[in-house]
Amino acid sequence: MFAQDTWRFRQNITLTGGLRWEVQFAPVAENNGFATTTYPEVFGVSGLNNLFKPGTQTGAQTVFTACDKGCKAYNTDWGNFAPSVGFTWSPNFEKGFLHPIFGNAGQSVFRGGFSMAYVREGTNVMTSILGSNPGGGAGTSAAKNTTLGNLPVGTLLRTAPLTPVNVTGVVTYPRSGLITDSANVFSPDLKTGYAESFTFGYQREITPDTVFEVRYVGTRGHKLWRQYNLNETNTVENGFAQEFALAQLNLVANINCANTPGCTGGGNNFKYRGPGTGTFPLPIILRNFQAAPVVGGANVPLDPTNPANYTSSNFSNSTFINQLNTVVPNLLGFAGGLGNTTGANAIPFLNNRVSNGLPANQFVVNPNLLGGAFVVDNGGASWYDGLTFELRRRLAKGLLVQSSYTFSKSLTNMFASSSVVFSQYPTLRNPDLAKVISPFDITHSFKTNFIWELPVGRGKWIGKDVPRWADNFVGGWGVNGAIRLQSGTPFSLGHVNLSGITAKELQKSMKIYYDPTGAKFVYFFPKDIITNTISAFGGGAISGRAITPATYGNCQEAVTGQCGFTNLVIHGPNFYRFDLSLVKRIRFSERVNGELRAEFLNAFNNINFKIGSASNDVTSIAPALLGNNSAFGITGVAYQDLSTTNDPGARMVQLVLRLNF
Repeated sequence: MFAQDTWRFRQNITLTGGLRWEVQFAPVAENNGFATTTYPEVFGVSGLNNLFKPGTQTGAQTVFTACDKGCKAYNTDWGNFAPSVGFTWSPNFEKGFLHPIFGNAGQSVFRGGFSMAYVREGTNVMTSILGSNPGGGAGTSAAKNTTLGNLPVGTLLRTAPLTPVNVTGVVTYPRSGLITDSANVFSPDLKTGYAESFTFGYQREITPDTVFEVRYVGTRGHKLWRQYNLNETNTVENGFAQEFALAQLNLVANINCANTPGCTGGGNNFKYRGPGTGTFPLPIILRNFQAAPVVGGANVPLDPTNPANYTSSNFSNSTFINQLNTVVPNLLGFAGGLGNTTGANAIPFLNNRVSNGLPANQFVVNPNLLGGAFVVDNGGASWYDGLTFELRRRLAKGLLVQSSYTFSKSLTNMFASSSVVFSQYPTLRNPDLAKVISPFDITHSFKTNFIWELPVGRGKWIGKDVPRWADNFVGGWGVNGAIRLQSGTPFSLGHVNLSGITAKELQKSMKIYYDPTGAKFVYFFPKDIITNTISAFGGGAISGRAITPATYGNCQEAVTGQCGFTNLVIHGPNFYRFDLSLVKRIRFSERVNGELRAEFLNAFNNINFKIGSASNDVTSIAPALLGNNSAFGITGVAYQDLSTTNDPGARMVQLVLRLNF
């Protein structure tokens, strides 16, 4: 429903207002192919909202029920009212010092407005949530032995020989998931996301054909849908961060022991070897690595002060050893390996700590479903502010110009582009750390287009009296153009740190560098930064400027964001493009003319290099994955139009012959 009114309050003041009511009904299942659980149950044994509370187990293991035909994904939000208001005011200062500024009546106009609009998410969100729960269509094992594999075009299904589908599993409810399953729910009070937009501008006539305008535009996205995983690894409340540091000391002491004559028990491991050895007991790690012995029918927790108990091969496992590296430690990775893994050790580690009297939820909120505990709520938000200066001249005396410059900033707490609205927080302890530059931010943008009919030929400024036959040669010429100069699109370097350089200095250093050896590729960082970055991510030494792992230099990161940047985002190379055309028109009659046009797309053949694939909505360059790869810091990608024009990005010349009538 929508209602609006426009009121001419004064001859030079107009007010508008409206109100829309936009109800979006919750999706409803049309078959029996889905399973669901409740919002409290997605927290598992920890209980509702008991994040980072190891030992608090007021909940129960997640149970799934059928989401049969008629099941609603969430409750419908009925309160979607969207107001819209605006005004225009043309000041009329007939005298005084304001008259030269604002001119005569109608030469200046102030405009402003505010509106709300609701966001309609796609059905992918529902199917990704309910369809990912175990059971229903996703959890039934079926041997689909049919002859429908590759039927020729024109085959009628009523005549095709079909083999029945043999269902080999029967799903019953309620049911608990396997440890490798995930739990997925919508927040029960889920609201429809919306955007607030507001604008204010001033327009001034300069000449009868030309106006200048400045306007501010702002947009705020509120209560946008966001999917994230509740199973964030905990290393704080359970004391694991302190024990990790002791494990590092054990590793160093045991390596030194192996190289010391007469020292026994050393080696490439982090076991506790007893008092006076420079090693320390590791109660949490020990009781996760090894099960408690059974004595008299009962579990007896392992004594961490007894060196004889440290028999697990995991104390010398290369994965855990590498995570204890004192140059680039991985505290969260080590803890995640104990408490939030879907691999072969998931069940043993869980069973081991429970048998030793440690809480099942020592590391994650829902330890019985290590495939994840996913929630969709209204945690998404966005911010945009832009200031635009625009000059417009309508076509007069053979010249049309439209030119604008925009200075803007776009921020978001979801650096992602996802049809299922997935965007994990750096940490649930401080969601504000997710706020960064948007993937779509363009800081500076200058655009202009023009039409210039050259003042040469019959009736024009130059050669106005030439004969008609001569006018066919010297007259009717024109130059058109469209120019765009703008900042580069952002790309993410992820959770990293910087050494010897600030983020602002790194941004300034980001430009295109051609390889001096003549190789057919270019760099987007200086060679010294690239070399040092590769060394840092390989665990080596650096000298000078570098992008480093967040924990480089033995920074102990118990919570993401304690070391380095949670998400370092910078802008890629600037974009410059000049599309120009030369036009010749020949008039045959008052109503018919011919036109020959030579169009030069990217007339100066400027290569607009880009970081990442040209088809990416969001670009991330992860030095952690490329630290020992010589491809880091190199791009071979440039702009090209991927839509419908088949524009390769390089200069392209088109010859066009047209008949206008």
